[in-house]
Amino acid sequence: MDIKHFMEHHNLSCEQFAEKCGVTVEEIKEWQNNPTNHIDDFALCISTFFGENYGYSYEYVKSYEPEFSSPLTFDFSFPNSNTRKKIKSALVRWTELINNNSKYNNYDIAIKVLRSDILSILDKPKLVMLGVSDAGKTSMINNFLGGSFLPQSWTPTTSVPMYIKHIEDKPSFMSDNVWIFSRDDNGFEWDCSKLENKDYCEKLKLANGNLDILFKYGTHYGSEYDEEKISAAVVFLDRPFLKNCDLIDVPGIISDFERDNIIAEKASHIADIIIYTSQANSFLGESDFEYINHIFDSLAQTKCNEEILDSIFFVASQADMLNDNY
Repeated sequence: MDIKHFMEHHNLSCEQFAEKCGVTVEEIKEWQNNPTNHIDDFALCISTFFGENYGYSYEYVKSYEPEFSSPLTFDFSFPNSNTRKKIKSALVRWTELINNNSKYNNYDIAIKVLRSDILSILDKPKLVMLGVSDAGKTSMINNFLGGSFLPQSWTPTTSVPMYIKHIEDKPSFMSDNVWIFSRDDNGFEWDCSKLENKDYCEKLKLANGNLDILFKYGTHYGSEYDEEKISAAVVFLDRPFLKNCDLIDVPGIISDFERDNIIAEKASHIADIIIYTSQANSFLGESDFEYINHIFDSLAQTKCNEEILDSIFFVASQADMLNDNY
């Protein structure tokens, strides 16, 4: 049960609900963050205080499932994942062969550069979602994918970068569709470019399982969240949108968590496309512009202005919450 989606879909604000039902905003946020434990409380409040005017019965609320748009598809297709895997494997074997042969030592740097360039060409474009907390980044991703896959809430929810890839891109040594990674021994973040490296990934693995572990490890209020340990999450899904690009969901910027801003900035540097979301009722406010300027200054160190402008898109989110004054 997605309590936040239910309230947004039925135009019920958090404050309106709290005042009408005699509970605090903090309690409602707790319900949303732990819906399984509070669905009965929520359904009872909705049916009792809003049922007569809106026709929301207890049974209707408990059985409510959010509706998503059909998953996005494309007319074109990125090179087949099996083909890309074969080429990458061949590159790895070729590099190891040359590195282990002394007569090629003088070409070591050139080989590494060539391998890096080829791998970057084979990698699908990376689409990064940026925006302030509660701007609807994760909701938009869920709509791209056509379902409720990632955790979303009123409070800052996403706590780690989540790399969302097509199920066909899952390395053969990974059996589960969600892996949680820690930092390495030197304190460096997990490197998404080493996804095919079995030893590296298994050494830094904190947990693996299904989508449920994202709530435990990948959200600020998850039972297993530890800022000092957790570095990233990788999610493999069988969704058509992911055949042609990888999605990266990052924490909301300008939140109470300084690490969130750092994660978002780092993600912007590996992005081929940035979608910046801002709530429609306060679209591109002062705090947005402050951060956008910061991002532009940061990206300008490695990209020209034309490249930056060509790769960033601004989206007014949550337009359904606008009233007639807009």
